[in-house]
Amino acid sequence: MITEIKPYLCDRVPSDGDIQQAIKIATDNKCLVELNWVVLYSGRYRVTISESDTLESVRDNMPKYYGI
Repeated sequence: MITEIKPYLCDRVPSDGDIQQAIKIATDNKCLVELNWVVLYSGRYRVTISESDTLESVRDNMPKYYGI
């Protein structure tokens, strides 16, 4: 089975609201959401969100600290 992946770009480190919106998109569209963001002097980051994820599970998969 092939699953659709919808990429999105945040203009900052994703907030709780951004993550909840991504979970809603994944649930409504039965797809995966790839949330991308850039941290100045550190690099590009991404997390993949499925319809079964929770805010806590997504936060656990995100970096806790960003290097410079």
